[in-house]
Amino acid sequence: LGIALLLIFAFPRPLVGLLALLPSTVGAIAALCVCSFLFNSMSMLAVGFGGAIMAFTVDLGITYLLFLDQPYATDGKQVAREVWSAELLAVLTTVGAFLLLLISDFKILAQIGVFSALGVTFTLLFVHFIFPEIFPAMPAAKRQTNRFLFNAIKAVAAPAKEAVPVEAAPVAAKVAEVTVAKEEPKAAKAKVAAPVKAAAPAKEAAPAEKLAKVEKPKAKKTEAKKQDKPAEKKAK
Repeated sequence: LGIALLLIFAFPRPLVGLLALLPSTVGAIAALCVCSFLFNSMSMLAVGFGGAIMAFTVDLGITYLLFLDQPYATDGKQVAREVWSAELLAVLTTVGAFLLLLISDFKILAQIGVFSALGVTFTLLFVHFIFPEIFPAMPAAKRQTNRFLFNAIKAVAAPAKEAVPVEAAPVAAKVAEVTVAKEEPKAAKAKVAAPVKAAAPAKEAAPAEKLAKVEKPKAKKTEAKKQDKPAEKKAK
């Protein structure tokens, strides 16, 4: 009942969320049918414990339907391909762990292991081969996920902020002061060096101006001599 209520509030389409219970139910029934052929009789303890262990297979359906039920249009087969590798790895490790119970001489443990392994396998097959046929395409959801539930989960799952310990705070302040003290002389040197570099071109330009001043009178004298030579020739 608790899982059903959570699915109703978590999914944009509540009925789609409730369908996450379907693969687990079908998987348990199919596993029980196969076990009826493998064993002469099934213990009620094996069925009860196996069913309780198989409850986690609801996650396979939830994962698929969460990727499918989005505020935009989705494709069932494309969603199955997206979650296939992660769910396959989870199922293989789980089935391997359950099948190790066959080593036990206790018959009920062997039945629990086989029943649980078969149930998980059938659940995976249902999610990836039956669900895409039921939902070949899903239109965009008209409403978003429950914001209150989403914010609550986000607040709980959010990583804790790294706080600086009280004892480390003075040390951090001293380190900051030292770095500032080291940077201040560098900044002062940079300010002093900047005007010096700017003044250097002015000093270089001073000799050029002197040369220009000396060359101007010389040019005037040569021009005057050129003008006097024709006058002297005429006088002769």
